[in-house]
Amino acid sequence: MFSKFLSKSRVRLFLIIIVSLIIISFIFVILWFNIGYGYRFFGVRIDVISIKNNEDFSYYGFEGEGSKQNPFIIEDLKIGTAKKRLFKSYTLLSIEGISTHLIIRNCTFLGGFNQIHIYQFQGNLTVYNNTFLGAEHYSSSYGEHSRGIVLRYSENITISNNYFDEKLHTSLAIHGSKNIEVFNNDVREFIILTSSTLILFQNNRIQGDIWFEFGFNTSFHCNVFFNSTLYFDYMRFFFMKNNSFLNGLYGLEIRDLVNGTICNNSFTNIEGYAINLSYETTNVSIYYNNFIDNNIDSFSQCRDDWEDNVWYNLETSLGNFWSDLGFSSTYTIAGSADSVDLYPLTSPII
Repeated sequence: MFSKFLSKSRVRLFLIIIVSLIIISFIFVILWFNIGYGYRFFGVRIDVISIKNNEDFSYYGFEGEGSKQNPFIIEDLKIGTAKKRLFKSYTLLSIEGISTHLIIRNCTFLGGFNQIHIYQFQGNLTVYNNTFLGAEHYSSSYGEHSRGIVLRYSENITISNNYFDEKLHTSLAIHGSKNIEVFNNDVREFIILTSSTLILFQNNRIQGDIWFEFGFNTSFHCNVFFNSTLYFDYMRFFFMKNNSFLNGLYGLEIRDLVNGTICNNSFTNIEGYAINLSYETTNVSIYYNNFIDNNIDSFSQCRDDWEDNVWYNLETSLGNFWSDLGFSSTYTIAGSADSVDLYPLTSPII
């Protein structure tokens, strides 16, 4: 009788252990998914610093009054993490819905999904001399990496003298914004701009690709692009001058651009076309550029598939320098537009 009871107790104990192990395993799985991928299901954003009114600057201990003479200043922060499987999604610094004068300087941002997120900002904002370091919080198959600066529906912002490293998924994302100046930055990853106007890129060193869609009054001056391709789609009033393109798969891939000027730029060792004008790209003037050893497996370094684009200056009757011109007096542009540089230059533009 006692042995039977002991046997039943062992069975009961064994069952309790099995059930406990199942419960613990189930809890572990839930916790792992919440820590690793919970943000996908719940969509909750966690802001390390969240500013939604002027009083929040004082709350976090930042100096200034928000005036032009005495702006709020966020400086010398070291914020973020490189941890794997973050709990939901982090925005390191979020500024939303305020109108003030603000400076963000000398800070280091590490990881997070948006390192600086600016939404509906008006006033005047300067972001300079900061370091943005990416981190892969999830496996690459989930595509969740850090983004440096994200601007949405904001205006009057200057971004200068910052460093964006190659571990970022996106260095800079601008949407629905206007009057944005980006200069003297060292950018190692992707830039995306959409539905924005009065955008100026000047004196930047850029190694990532740029995608710009629905842009108005946009200018690129004195930038150096390494292994970069610039994609432009639906642009109006576009100006590109004194930029250098070195290496890369393509140079400028342009579609649906109306009224543009591309002059005094250098394109060197691009694998494909240095400039490719396609789908409703019209009224673009291209002159005083250097095209050197691009698309070497083809007869032309550029392509034009639309109409009313001119590959020389109409006033001076001077075109572009082509390294493969040979002894010809004109240079044929590939594409259905049958474009020709009627006045190619015999020596590079310096």
